[in-house]
Amino acid sequence: MHFIHEKARVRQKDAIPLLLVHGWPGTFFEFQNVMHALIDPKDDKHPVFDIVVPSLPGFAWSQGPPRGWTLQDTARMYDQLMKRLGYTSYAAQAGDWGHWVIRELGTGRYSACKAVHTNMCPGAPPKNYKMNAKEQAAMDRAAWWMGTPLNEGHMSYAISMRTRPQTIGVAFNDNPVGIMMFIGEKYNELADPNLGTATLDNEQFCHDVCTTLSLYFFTPPSIMTSMLAYYNNVRHEEYTEFNAKRENLIRVPLGVSTFPYDAFPVPRAGAETTTTNLKFFRGMLNQEG
Repeated sequence: MHFIHEKARVRQKDAIPLLLVHGWPGTFFEFQNVMHALIDPKDDKHPVFDIVVPSLPGFAWSQGPPRGWTLQDTARMYDQLMKRLGYTSYAAQAGDWGHWVIRELGTGRYSACKAVHTNMCPGAPPKNYKMNAKEQAAMDRAAWWMGTPLNEGHMSYAISMRTRPQTIGVAFNDNPVGIMMFIGEKYNELADPNLGTATLDNEQFCHDVCTTLSLYFFTPPSIMTSMLAYYNNVRHEEYTEFNAKRENLIRVPLGVSTFPYDAFPVPRAGAETTTTNLKFFRGMLNQEG
């Protein structure tokens, strides 16, 4: 298993161990822009962290998983990783597929995991809940992305990976242009154009995307083995049902941040159906707090 371990540069005795977990088509590299602020904050008002950033099984330099390997298995492995690094307690942050890793860690079955934060928390509000305009816009965005049975245009990539990962994986394995199109379009569709720094017109954004594409291309067969996350885990149309099951509820303190261009922005009422302990919620919908 490949991982980055960076200890706090200041106030080491106060450092909070923090596990950061990526998803697809991300890599460990996507945390590069926040690492420095976490290990060396600008002043004493901000908390400081020891950070651990692993590559999910099958991604980059992490070995491909065995048959039937789930994100819950990955959670068990990451809990052992944190303990072997000497941490008896830690917090975790993730989005995308990483969400289900930290969801498992936050169920209370792993006593060392004390709190989790996620920027993707699929959940459906109660049926009798009346959403405001911003919340409805969030759910409309999720519905647009997820589609409906037989009308799943944006999810075709996921359907391919969860049904024929080796077929398309082998086809992409030595095809950098294919990887660029398959992965690059996701960054183009899911990055917020209103930020100005997350569009293909921004040089740094293009550099970051190309680094991610290179990590897949130069670590064969990771473009194929990364697809097993889709093959072995919960299907997209079952996200909210899976998260609301009693055994999958997050029971440690949970924080949620959601953004308008996420694949699955969620209103607070939706996040509440997936946890018993929501302590922080920030909906950055339409650039409003």
